[in-house]
Amino acid sequence: MVAAEASAYVSDHVISYLWTCDTCGYGFVTKHAVKQRIVCN
Repeated sequence: MVAAEASAYVSDHVISYLWTCDTCGYGFVTKHAVKQRIVCN
């Protein structure tokens, strides 16, 4: 597996990724929280 098969925004700060094994076809989903970056001038 090199890259996720699909991705989707679950909420404002959460992205889920669909992975599928090229060899056996097993699929699973991972979820990642995205931190909001604050930029100060």
